[in-house]
Amino acid sequence: MKYSDDYFVSILVLVCFGLLFQVTNIVRQGLAFAVCLLAIPYILRRDFLRFMLVVALATFLFHRTALFFVGAYFIPLIPRSQIIWLGLFGAAVMVHLSTQKIILFLAGILGGLDFVYSGYFRDLHHVNRTSMGMGFNVLLELGLFLFVVVNLRRLPDDFKVQTFASLYLFGVLLNFAFAETAMFNRVAFYYHYFSFLALPVILHTVKPGRSRTLAYCLFLLYCLMLYDRAAFSQTSPYSRYDNVLWLSGEQVTPGRHQVV
Repeated sequence: MKYSDDYFVSILVLVCFGLLFQVTNIVRQGLAFAVCLLAIPYILRRDFLRFMLVVALATFLFHRTALFFVGAYFIPLIPRSQIIWLGLFGAAVMVHLSTQKIILFLAGILGGLDFVYSGYFRDLHHVNRTSMGMGFNVLLELGLFLFVVVNLRRLPDDFKVQTFASLYLFGVLLNFAFAETAMFNRVAFYYHYFSFLALPVILHTVKPGRSRTLAYCLFLLYCLMLYDRAAFSQTSPYSRYDNVLWLSGEQVTPGRHQVV
């Protein structure tokens, strides 16, 4: 409530983007992210010591991946330059295309070490299994990314807006770069979810006309795609439970019990 420019849009993003589905699936990391959100005031005040104390609390109490959130203190300092963000997009494309080589390289180094995630690199199935894949939802998200980059200069000259927008854009790139690997995709978790604070600002910044129509069409289509994938898809990575709005149990046959 303190940071959103539009509560309705924030709640829409929180629900339709499948954030609730995923957080309930990975409870510890969801709690770690929730604690990391408490560090927002210290990012905006540029208070690094208190920021690190909050991140350390999330890291050692809930999930060690919260250490990735340290970058959130520095990413808002990236200049509002289309060339820089397009360059980062190019780097994300290279990482996406080289995912398997990166995994094998890290496995050769980390697989023999004694640390908490070394087991994943000895059993590459845990690293390799698809997290998102190159579905229509990822392409729509990249469309939103490019739309924001094109309109970057139109965003309000405010450090809060700069912070939320840059963290979201960085999260989109991480989500795309690591779309084919479930383990590395956890890095994107701490940045991609700033969408529920960034998108209200972005949507309200777009001037009336064709640009606003395009922005809202991309946004709503993306919401519908992700909500359908999270709530109704039989292969959803978040939940395999039937939804009350979607009847998907097996048909009743004579002499056999119905499976729900």
